[in-house]
Amino acid sequence: MKKSITKEDLYLLKFPVDIEISPSGEYILYTVKGINKKDDKYYTDMFISDRKGNKRRYTRTTKSISSPEWSPNGKHIAYIGKEDKLSGIFIFPADGGEPYKITKKKGIFKDIIWLPDNKHIITTFIEVKNKENPPIYRKIDRIMYKVDGQGFLPEDMPHIYSVNIKTGKMNQLTFGKWGDNYPAVSPDGKWIAFISNRRKDAEEKILYEDIYIIDKDGKREKKIKTPPGPKGSLTFSNDGESIIYVGREHPELFYGWLKTGLWKVSIKGGDAFEITKGFDYPAEDLTIDDRGIGVALHPAVSQDNKWVYYLFTIEGATRLVRFSLTGNNKHQEITGGRTSVYNFSYFAPEFIAVASTAPDNPGDIFIYQGKKITRLTDLNKAYKKSHYISMPERINFKGYKGDKIEGWILKPYKFKKGKQYPLIVEVHGGPHMAYGMTFFHEFQVLAGAGYVVFYSNPHGSQGYGEKFAGAIHNDWGGPDYKDIMKAVDILEKFPYINKNKMGITGGSYGGFMTNWVIGHTNRFKAAVTQRSVVSLFTMTGTSDYGYYTPKEFSGKPWWEDPELYWKLSPLKYVKNIKTPLRIIHSEADFRCPISEAEQLYTALKILKKKVDFIRFPEEPHGLSRHGKPKRRVKRLEFILEFFNEHLTPKHL
Repeated sequence: MKKSITKEDLYLLKFPVDIEISPSGEYILYTVKGINKKDDKYYTDMFISDRKGNKRRYTRTTKSISSPEWSPNGKHIAYIGKEDKLSGIFIFPADGGEPYKITKKKGIFKDIIWLPDNKHIITTFIEVKNKENPPIYRKIDRIMYKVDGQGFLPEDMPHIYSVNIKTGKMNQLTFGKWGDNYPAVSPDGKWIAFISNRRKDAEEKILYEDIYIIDKDGKREKKIKTPPGPKGSLTFSNDGESIIYVGREHPELFYGWLKTGLWKVSIKGGDAFEITKGFDYPAEDLTIDDRGIGVALHPAVSQDNKWVYYLFTIEGATRLVRFSLTGNNKHQEITGGRTSVYNFSYFAPEFIAVASTAPDNPGDIFIYQGKKITRLTDLNKAYKKSHYISMPERINFKGYKGDKIEGWILKPYKFKKGKQYPLIVEVHGGPHMAYGMTFFHEFQVLAGAGYVVFYSNPHGSQGYGEKFAGAIHNDWGGPDYKDIMKAVDILEKFPYINKNKMGITGGSYGGFMTNWVIGHTNRFKAAVTQRSVVSLFTMTGTSDYGYYTPKEFSGKPWWEDPELYWKLSPLKYVKNIKTPLRIIHSEADFRCPISEAEQLYTALKILKKKVDFIRFPEEPHGLSRHGKPKRRVKRLEFILEFFNEHLTPKHL
């Protein structure tokens, strides 16, 4: 009999991350992420496979490596290696040999792009000067001075550099008090495009970004005319005459309910236009899980300059889609089914490597050759064979204003007809993200412990159109609360669900909703709120990006519209809470600072309510995905422990 999935299984899982097809198309380079339980650290191994699946391990390390890139002639591979909190660029021969570090400066490297001469690499670099850690004091004079997961920002800003791979000499190409990011190199190697916000009021208007190009020697620079708005993922067309980028208009609106799309602009001048106009899905991978994988994606342009390939979030999955570069909205979904793509490498229309996950698969690499799909890896084959993975059953229902809401049910391990099981409702964060066709370890742990797990994409979620995502704009806890409770009305009538034993949990905005729900209903017998928002007053003033939060609401700061901010704060309804609550929060969370949790805990203790508080030292907002492995496992233990105490699955 297969085993149930447990919290400790986190140490057994492996995930492919980076993928790069070689310039000749003969080989596929990929990295695999795992956990070293003894050292309590993540590691990354690098492999190279031929088209037939014959593989060779190229690195075996206890350190994290990322962004591997073939040299244009296919003779070398460069990558970014992490060293404590800093990083460096490493190179090794593609036919084998030990990697060696080519950079000497201390700092943080991001992005690796080879120049066609095979002698230079373009990168983004922030120099970190030697200082006491922690310092004696911090003098702050800018509004954006910290970022969750990074900590307090260095004094210097990121700039574009050219690195000589033989000497390691770094030639700085861009300068100034602003940051320069996301470089792309033209096919002939003469121009480097990048993104920068050089407004005087850039901190207050952080999404007013522009595209610049500079020659490879850093002597000539010019701004490319584009509509103001957030931008990323630059790529040149194969003739070098245009730049393709991911972006949108309306930079005054911060939160992601407005969809991003693919845009095209000539480097010689002229108006930019949206290639994906009329396609109501965002050009982003917004299908979330707890695997902790993040990659830097770039659109891929076909050799004939007729098509561009990228990822889009579409109704509970992230798909690889190609669009005509003419802007006629002609498109084709390359991937489909019960999978979600999170990385890809394009060589030709008949040869695309894809990294994807599915509810029953933590992640693997597949080769798409037209209609033929070939599995290149089976990283968790033994694990999947020995463990029971609950497969989601889709449940669609009418929610707020009669709109269709998509949700899924995981039945518990050893499910038997005629028995009733406790229910746990999971609510996603964002708020403009989405659940879907991914492997979610936390959900499987709960199902393995005997719970029915329900998760859904209520109003505010991405992947169902811009209007649907924007439904909670200025109305957090409105339409989405109605959707969740409508689902509960339906679920409690299922014969195998015990309506007297229901729990709810979520993190970030999911934590906000958990707080909101138990402040408006007593139908849940237990709740676990994680990295949550409690007061929009304090959240707006203390979060790393909090000062931009008013754009999500009335547009007015909290002191000008206090009634609205208080109305939308779960803390306003704390007297109504009767549900036993466990609060889980990280002490180094800069996105939803721990003061949010402290306020809720203190209020409930004063009110003599049943509550306890779990604090994780050192961890950021993304504990469930990127935290120390032991703390990630302990977090799952605390969630399960609390639900077991109040909902006790009787059949186990």
